[in-house]
Amino acid sequence: MKFVTRLKRIALWKKFACLGLLCLALIAMPTALYWKEVDKSLAFAETEQQGLPQVHLMLNIIQRTQQHRALSARFLQDDSMPKNDRRSKAEELEAAIFAYEVYFDKHPNPVHSQAFAQLVGKWHEVHRKVAQKAVNPRESFNLHSALIHDQLQFLQSILDIYQLSL
Repeated sequence: MKFVTRLKRIALWKKFACLGLLCLALIAMPTALYWKEVDKSLAFAETEQQGLPQVHLMLNIIQRTQQHRALSARFLQDDSMPKNDRRSKAEELEAAIFAYEVYFDKHPNPVHSQAFAQLVGKWHEVHRKVAQKAVNPRESFNLHSALIHDQLQFLQSILDIYQLSL
């Protein structure tokens, strides 16, 4: 009863003002939460799009490395095999690496660039040993496999950072 009598004493315009504020709050809160969720979705989509070119370029590098591994094994086993096949595959791999480096120049990432530089160093070491025939086919296969494993680990770190999956 006391509440009803108190309510009767409040001016009508104050009652409408309180009712308006209540309605405003009921509309504003869900709208704000909706826009916050939309911003999260947009941010995720933007992050995803930044990661897709890196994944594509890295998969290209891994593919070229696997192809080079096969040609290197043939090159080391068979002396009659033309060197140009292996060399051209090495050049394709160098071009794929260069394309990734160009992407890094446009979108710098210090963590990735350092790890990628280590991968490139390992590739040059493997390439040098194969070109000089300083390894046998089995060692070449193992060196290439270790390099590919490191490349896949690097790819996984890219996928984790950009919240992607293969």
